[in-house]
Amino acid sequence: ADKKILTLIEYNPRITFKELAKACHLSKDTIKYRINRLENEKIILGYTAFIDYKKLGNQSYKLYMKINGSLEQKNALKEYLRKQKNVFSIFESTGNWNLAIAIFAKTHQEFNHLENLILENFGDIIISRRFCTMMDVEIYHKNFFEIENKPLLLDTYTFWGELEDKTLDDIDKKLAKALNSNSRISLVDLAQQLKLSIDAVKNRIKRLKENKIVAIY
Repeated sequence: ADKKILTLIEYNPRITFKELAKACHLSKDTIKYRINRLENEKIILGYTAFIDYKKLGNQSYKLYMKINGSLEQKNALKEYLRKQKNVFSIFESTGNWNLAIAIFAKTHQEFNHLENLILENFGDIIISRRFCTMMDVEIYHKNFFEIENKPLLLDTYTFWGELEDKTLDDIDKKLAKALNSNSRISLVDLAQQLKLSIDAVKNRIKRLKENKIVAIY
């Protein structure tokens, strides 16, 4: 049952307890108990809306770096990167590159400015670097838990594709930020936060999805 809950909730955390209970043939209280346990055991780390920033006029880049420095220097670099608003994520690995970052920037000049700041502050430990522009991304919703009667490939989600420049008003920005922080937040709580009716919140979420700004959860 836990595996089925995880499969159903992974890309649709806004699925209701009632829908989960029906799909898993369990009571709503049992579903709530199991989800709380999965959260406490850190199997579920959180719920987030994956926002496609290219729909909002941002180009996407990856910067690969080979780092040679002490643990303190590497941690200082990572902490510096975390504080940069353009940095979307940080990846550590072994091999040709041991640190990579995903960046969103409105212009190539904005990306160059960030790269220059990184080199000014940490150039002494960066042996080499390369960057690329990301053209698109595909995420495959695989049935890793091998749930009975579920196909291997359930859905394919694509984003970070064509560059667009859609605009969001202040309420949409607050809504997207709230969903990004906790995509299981209830419509009632969202309505209270945004000072809107529940129907208005539903319509705004629907529009974010139709415009593919909120690509997946």
